[in-house]
Amino acid sequence: MLENKKKLDEIKSKKDNWEQELLTPALEKVGPKRQQGVVGIGHLEDPVKEIYTPLDLEEIDFDYLKDVGFPGEYPFVRGSEPTKDPGNPWINRVYAGSGTPEDSNKRFKFLLKEGAEEIVVAADLPTQIGYDADHSMSVGEVGTVGVSLSTLRDWEILFDGIPLNSMKRVGILGNTIGPIAFAFFIALGEKQGLSPDEYVVHLQNDALKEYGARNTQFIPIRPAVRLATDVVRYCAEKRMNWNAINACAAHYGGAGTTAAHAFAFAAAITYIDYIVDKGLHIDDFAYLFNIFTIGETTFTGVSVIRAVRKIWARMMKERYGAKDPRSMAIKMTAYTVAEASAQQPLNNIVRIALGTQTYALAGVDYIFNASYDEGLSIPTEEAARVCIRTQQILAKETEIPFVIDPFAGSYFVESLTAKLEKDILHYLEEIEEMGGAIDAIEGGYFQKKVVEQGMNRTIGYATGDKPHVGVNCHAVDQEPQIPLFTQDSGVAKKRLESIKKIKQERDNTKVTQCLNKVRQVAQTDENIVPAVLDAVRAYATLGEICDVWRDVFGTFEFTKSYSI
Repeated sequence: MLENKKKLDEIKSKKDNWEQELLTPALEKVGPKRQQGVVGIGHLEDPVKEIYTPLDLEEIDFDYLKDVGFPGEYPFVRGSEPTKDPGNPWINRVYAGSGTPEDSNKRFKFLLKEGAEEIVVAADLPTQIGYDADHSMSVGEVGTVGVSLSTLRDWEILFDGIPLNSMKRVGILGNTIGPIAFAFFIALGEKQGLSPDEYVVHLQNDALKEYGARNTQFIPIRPAVRLATDVVRYCAEKRMNWNAINACAAHYGGAGTTAAHAFAFAAAITYIDYIVDKGLHIDDFAYLFNIFTIGETTFTGVSVIRAVRKIWARMMKERYGAKDPRSMAIKMTAYTVAEASAQQPLNNIVRIALGTQTYALAGVDYIFNASYDEGLSIPTEEAARVCIRTQQILAKETEIPFVIDPFAGSYFVESLTAKLEKDILHYLEEIEEMGGAIDAIEGGYFQKKVVEQGMNRTIGYATGDKPHVGVNCHAVDQEPQIPLFTQDSGVAKKRLESIKKIKQERDNTKVTQCLNKVRQVAQTDENIVPAVLDAVRAYATLGEICDVWRDVFGTFEFTKSYSI
C-alpha cells in the first residue's frame, strides 16, 4: 500500500478527473444495460466498481503484514504452508459410489487408474440416515444415490484390491453416522494389516449441517453433536493425523457465500466448546478440523477463502488461546458444482473447470468436482474421466501450482476480502447473540436464510435477471440426450441377501454383547467410539447400531421451533 500522502492525493485527483471526463460519459452510453455485480450475497450488498486503486486499500486501512503476511505464517491468509510442491499442489478427490459394494469397487479402481488421489465414498440415503438395506424405510432407495453399506464385510468388498494406504487420503461424507463410518475405516485398516498412522481418512462428520440445511438427521441435535465430537476427541487422544470433522459452508450455499461460512464457523465453535468443556486444550485437537468452503465465482471465491483463513486464525489465537500454528492454519476442502444444469449438460464442463480454477487459485488443499452429467445420471466413465482431467490440466498445464496466493495485493481482491470478512463476522455475531448454532438452527435462522436467498436466486433465474446460459438464455430446441439414471432392480435383492448371509455367519452372541455395550456407553458421557468400533469388528450392522442410538437418544422430530 502506498503510504505517501502526496502520492495518494495525486491518485485521487487523477481518479476524480477520470470519472468526470471518461467514466460518466461512458456510463451514459451504456445506460441501463450495465448491471453491476453484487458481492457478499448477504448483509453487505456493495456493487462492484469499475476500477480499484490504492485509495480503496487506504479506506480499509490495509496493512500487508497484519492483513496478509507470508505463506505459512499468521494470520495464514495465504495458506498453511510456506511453499508449494508443484507436483502435488492439492489432492485430487473424486466422490463416487452407487449400487452394491461390488459395483462401486469397480468404479473406484477405474478412478484410481485415471489418476484420482482420494476416493470419497458416496453412501446411499438409507446408509446416511442409519438404516440397513433390509429395513422398510429403505425400500426404493437402496443404492440409488450412493453405495449401500451396512457391515464391515461391505467395506472389505468395497476396497477389495485397494489398500487404504495406496491413496493419499480416503473419505466419506457421513455425518450423524460419523462414529460408525470412522470405526469402519479403522476396522478395515486392521483387516488390511494397516495401523491408523499408515493412511489418512477424511470424515465430514458435521452433524449440525444436517439440521440446518440437508435434513438427513435422525436423532436429536444435542446427542448428534456429542457423537461428532467423540470422534474428534478419540483422534486427539490417540494422536491420529486424520481429518476428524469438516465444518461445512458448502451445504449452506443457498444462503449466500458469507452467511454460509458464518454458519460453518458457528458449527465449529459449538464443537470446539463442547470438546474444551471435556478438558482438552485447543492445541490438542484443532488441527483435526477442516472447513468445507463454497465460492466458485472467481473473485468472490478467492476472496472469501482468504477471509475465512484470517478469521479462523484470529479465532484460534484470540478466542481459544492457541499456540500451535497447526491450530491456526485451517485446511480447506472444496467441491465444484458451479450451478451445473440439466440443460445443455456439456456446458457444465466449462462451469466446473472455472469453479475448480477458482479453488486452485485460492490454494484450497483438497478439491473434488462434479461430473457434467451428474444432474441426470450416475456419471459415465467418460464424464468421470473428464472430472479427473479437469484438475490434472489445472495442476500440470498452468502456472497455478507454482505461485501462492497470486491475487494478494490486488486492490480489488484485498478490498473484497475485507468486505467479506466483515460480512461473515456480522452473521456470526447475529448467531452468537441467539445463543450459538444450535439455538439458531432450532429457531429456524439457518433454514430461513437458505430459503430466502434460494427464493431470490429462483426469481432471478425466472426473470432472467440472473443469467443461466442454456437455461434462461441461449437455450436450444433440441437438447443432447443423456439417459436418465435408473437403478438396477437387482441391487436391492443382492443387498438383502448379503445382509441375511452375514447375520447367519457372524457370532450373534458377540454382536448382542457389543450392542449392549454401545447402549451402556451412550447413556453416559464416555466416548462412544471404542464401543462402536468393537461392534463394527463383530459385524454388527450400521442399522443395528443406529437403532440403539434411536432407542437411547430418541428420534428427531420437526417441531414449531424449527419453523421458518
